[in-house]
Amino acid sequence: MLNFQINLDKSNINQSKVCNDVDNFLKSHITQQQRFKVITCIMEVLANLIMHTDDSLNKVIIIIHCDIDNIVIDILDDANFTLLKAPDDCPEADQLSGRGLWILEQWMDEVSFQPTVSGTHLRLSLKKE
Repeated sequence: MLNFQINLDKSNINQSKVCNDVDNFLKSHITQQQRFKVITCIMEVLANLIMHTDDSLNKVIIIIHCDIDNIVIDILDDANFTLLKAPDDCPEADQLSGRGLWILEQWMDEVSFQPTVSGTHLRLSLKKE
């Protein structure tokens, strides 16, 4: 199993760098289409954390596990836990929120949110093609 971890704090969440680092790690392990899905979902999660969490957000840890069959992405943050539900249908273009959660649910095989002692644990899973 191959693992990759990125530790971020509120002052250094650089989405462009995260995108490049994740892409470089995954290049030789999964297809280009799956890399696009994984990177897009991670970027959606980071954007949601930046936009929708309160001042309690200080740290984010992204861990990617890649084995022969699956890609598992664990994203842990220290913001106050809020359970969100993805909409059943893709939000209309004029709606300001909900699209990111909808994308996660549509593109990943499994999505789970759970509270932790220090915030939130989001797990995304995708079977390799």
